[in-house]
Amino acid sequence: MIVLALVFAGRIVVERGWVSDEDMQRVRDAGYTDGEIVEIIAVVALNTFSNYFNHIAQAEIDFPPVGVGESAGQPSI
Repeated sequence: MIVLALVFAGRIVVERGWVSDEDMQRVRDAGYTDGEIVEIIAVVALNTFSNYFNHIAQAEIDFPPVGVGESAGQPSI
């Protein structure tokens, strides 16, 4: 089920928010509620906003980069 949420999120990005009725039906058929679909859309929107903002602001990255499939580790408390 999580894979379909990621596919749907990717469709949102690729289609710049103009997902098809078929995309919506696919994610609903996978068992996602309208509320969960809204959450997926919100996460995509928030990440897009924060990426654009940081690119324009040229924000300095103050933490070590983590590659795909790597673990950032547990923060010390």
